[in-house]
Amino acid sequence: MAKKILGWSLFAIFVGLVLYGAIIRTEAKLSDSSPAGESNQGQGQNEGGNRGQAGEGTREEEAEYESETLSDLATTPAPTIERLITSASSDNLATFTGDAEHEWLTLTGTVASLTNKVLTVTLDDGSTLLIERRPWRFAQENAFTTAPGNQLEIIGFTENDLFQVAQIHDLTTDLLVRLRDETGHPLWASE
Repeated sequence: MAKKILGWSLFAIFVGLVLYGAIIRTEAKLSDSSPAGESNQGQGQNEGGNRGQAGEGTREEEAEYESETLSDLATTPAPTIERLITSASSDNLATFTGDAEHEWLTLTGTVASLTNKVLTVTLDDGSTLLIERRPWRFAQENAFTTAPGNQLEIIGFTENDLFQVAQIHDLTTDLLVRLRDETGHPLWASE
């Protein structure tokens, strides 16, 4: 009889520990707000690319970003690559030329709003371009800053109906950040 009581007690303790571990793990996953978790969500949109133009994102998603404040921006560049933000000059303005895979487009517009998660640009034609997820985080990690009302020149290409940003040039402050190389490969992938 004592063996049965001891056996069932050990079994109950084992089951309790497994359940406790499952609860702790679930809570940790739900409260995890790491950049890796965010970038996994964006993988369905070409390496966390932009939502696109002219209101392709839903209003609920935009409201989520509007309620956040811009804080804790990284002021140091990513450690494994050279600093990608510079003052624009004829020497360091990247020349993106069309190749077999991409037709490079240059868009201009005004910064409508920005948070830690999204940069909203109102383009000259009246449409909206959202730069978010990994491209926007990469720009911030490389100390790129801008402000509402600043004029931007954005170079990129369209892939699967999404605009992929390769370079952002703030014409107001004359700051420039490169996000992709001349072949369209994301620079954050080489980190």
